[in-house]
Amino acid sequence: MKRIVNLIQIVLGGIGLVALVVLLNGMFQQQAAVTAARRTPTAASFKPTPKATKPAKVDWENATLEQIKFGKTRTILKQNAQIKIWSWLPDNRRLLLELLDPEAKDVESAFRIITLDVKTGEIVEYGRRGDGATAPELIEQTESAVYLYSNWQTGQGPQTRIGGTDGKVQQMTEGYAAYSVHPRTGEIYYRVAGTQPNSLRLLDPSQHELTPRILFPSLSLPPGSPLIDPKGRTMAIVGSPEWGMLNLVTGQFQAFAVAAQVKNGTATGTSSEKWSPNGKQIAFTFTQDPNFDIALVPPLSLFDATTGKVQSAKLPIPGVVEF
Repeated sequence: MKRIVNLIQIVLGGIGLVALVVLLNGMFQQQAAVTAARRTPTAASFKPTPKATKPAKVDWENATLEQIKFGKTRTILKQNAQIKIWSWLPDNRRLLLELLDPEAKDVESAFRIITLDVKTGEIVEYGRRGDGATAPELIEQTESAVYLYSNWQTGQGPQTRIGGTDGKVQQMTEGYAAYSVHPRTGEIYYRVAGTQPNSLRLLDPSQHELTPRILFPSLSLPPGSPLIDPKGRTMAIVGSPEWGMLNLVTGQFQAFAVAAQVKNGTATGTSSEKWSPNGKQIAFTFTQDPNFDIALVPPLSLFDATTGKVQSAKLPIPGVVEF
């Protein structure tokens, strides 16, 4: 009898073990199914990507204040007189400014030419003048600025001066000069009004003695102002009906008829010339006979530096004189 009881216990134990295995296997399969369901996306789990809505066009000339969204502003400079912003500097944190000093002793030193760090508020002065009509240019290689100066009280003609961070100011030329600073070397290419057309001069402001030298004396360059492209390879001589493109490395020169390409207008010259960052185009405006209808003259034009062709930019209004 005892053997029969033991045999029954063994059988029942085996049945229990099998049942336990079956139960655990079912639980594992159920858990695996749940996990798979979580990992496998169903049609209901996909949500369509909302279509991007284009912002409504705003008629800015007739816009209301509700249509205009302003960002946060902060004051970086306060003064009770005129402030002129000439340009941002390449470091993206300094501005080249000109401040009217209301306490200046004479009108010839009323405008301070400075740089302002918009993050720290640091101001560095490079010189003073009485006429703030033309843009000064900063020469970062020598920590100096070049600008035009004239003395109204004494009747002294215009000068081109160079001022440094040490407060030292030197005279570069006597007489009006159109200049352009080489973006890589900091050298100044300039032409003085009234001199021979081919007198393109070069000045290194790092020298103690400002001794210029004349470049390419054998070339016959047209009248106009030098304008070096941002890459420092090509100089455009602009401002007259005929433009010139001068390769600063080889000295090769090519002339282009610019004003002659104007249709329905009488252009006498150009102004506000600006190179594109890639050195391929020059944007500019035309000047014309003041008695001529300004609506017939292209308001803003583009010059292709390779082909010399001029095309008009499409703008809704004529008469753009500065940009």
